[in-house]
Amino acid sequence: MIHDETYLGLLRKVLQEGKPKKNRTGVDTIGVFGAQARLTRAPFASPYVTLNLAKTDLLSFNFDDIQLVDYSSHPTIKAEVAV
Repeated sequence: MIHDETYLGLLRKVLQEGKPKKNRTGVDTIGVFGAQARLTRAPFASPYVTLNLAKTDLLSFNFDDIQLVDYSSHPTIKAEVAV
């Protein structure tokens, strides 16, 4: 599993040594050739969806008629971002 310090170290390296790269979308990036980090997180069990069975017309469902049950997520990875 990647640790926060490893991730932050990679970000520092990219910001200090990275070369600007233009692309066709207009969202330019900064990159360091070969620098990478892999996030390894154990997957959680899949959640399931429940629906309000009183509804019989698909187009009549609204937000309150649908529930996502047993959803789990990993903690966020926080890092400074320059804009």
